[in-house]
Amino acid sequence: MTRSLERDPGDAAIRVAYATAAAAFVAYAVWGTLFPFDFQAVPLGTAARLFWSRWATDAGSLSLTDLASNVLLFLPIGLFMSAALEAPAKRGLTPARDLFTLTAAIVLSGTIELAQAFVPWRTSSILDVAAEVSGAACGIAIWRYVKTELDALLRGGLRMVGRSTRVERILLACCAAFAIAWWLPADFTLRPAEIGDKYLHERLLLPFTPSEDAATTSELVTIAAAAIPIGLAAVLCGSGPRGRRSVASGALIAALALVALELIQIPIFSRTTDGTELLAALGGSTAGSAAAAFADRATIIGVDWRTVRIAAAIVAAVGIAFLLEWWPFQITTDAPRALMEATLWSRAPFRPPASVADVLPGAVLAAAAGMLVRPRLDPRFVRLQTMLLVGCAGAVFAICEGGRLLLVGGRPTLMSVLIKLSALAFGLYIASAPMSDRLQVARRDNR
Repeated sequence: MTRSLERDPGDAAIRVAYATAAAAFVAYAVWGTLFPFDFQAVPLGTAARLFWSRWATDAGSLSLTDLASNVLLFLPIGLFMSAALEAPAKRGLTPARDLFTLTAAIVLSGTIELAQAFVPWRTSSILDVAAEVSGAACGIAIWRYVKTELDALLRGGLRMVGRSTRVERILLACCAAFAIAWWLPADFTLRPAEIGDKYLHERLLLPFTPSEDAATTSELVTIAAAAIPIGLAAVLCGSGPRGRRSVASGALIAALALVALELIQIPIFSRTTDGTELLAALGGSTAGSAAAAFADRATIIGVDWRTVRIAAAIVAAVGIAFLLEWWPFQITTDAPRALMEATLWSRAPFRPPASVADVLPGAVLAAAAGMLVRPRLDPRFVRLQTMLLVGCAGAVFAICEGGRLLLVGGRPTLMSVLIKLSALAFGLYIASAPMSDRLQVARRDNR
């Protein structure tokens, strides 16, 4: 291990990391909007006319899922580009850098949206440019809000990698390669109809469900072997050159990571999500964790039961949310009705809920969760954790509403999601107010 790796990462390393992340998301934006890169000859005038005329034709049938997708696509670009352009030692309000980031987003978005006119099955739209630039603006705002916490988090991650052995870095690279392979071709979709299409065509499978697209035995063996480094990394990485985690702790960390990878794979339209593959990966990662026990390291770190309790509480809260939202589980397989309800929902996304019972239990649960979680947030990363909490809660509530399409009398609406998120924010505020008062009193006493 060299001395340069033992030192804490400096400002230059932080900026390089942010720039690398920004470049990666720019590359993904190009990939996601122009895939499969099957360009066809189209007169430039025709392409420009399609690009501008979409404003009128799209305005009457605006898809909120497409809008959200485009906003999320450029949000990390705005965030990481702003971070890369701003020197940590000279932080402050920098309108010039923000303007440069927005200009770059406009040029990038306009270029790739116009290029879509030359790719069949792609829609070139000025509305997408507006949504993507709005996403970049949101990324800039988020950076302004959590930049100190992101710096601390990134610095800690770079410090961990820098102090790792060569074997540990190879294991981390294998984990990254596994995640990329698990998500390819990464054509994420937020459209409920497309996710439903995966299920109807047997590409969204529970474990051991028969399907033509289910993994073969050889593929399952390959997945298990590829997951072994994940178990090894969970035990060895981040514990110092003389320490390691216990087998149980490493296996648990690897299992949580694999489950998260599997859940994120669900909205990838072209990818078959097979629960049997997850079981094979869990078997491989557990074997890797067990093999790491033979590493000659003196310090053994046991299971962090606080983290286990937090994870169990999150799973329980999500389960209770689904139970409250879908009870008494009167599921219908009437596809025409579900399609009609989805169409009505797309035309009136913020229509009133069917009844108070569709909103009140979830809102009460959200407010209670906010009050219980807020005191347990890490003070060093309270803003970042709050944003992640609200984002994950929004995703859960949106899934709950989407599930109403399969319920008798179900009437999904985004108004319900907004009400529940407002209740969560209210709970977070109620719990944070006493803490803020105590902090102010302590500051006055110390003067």
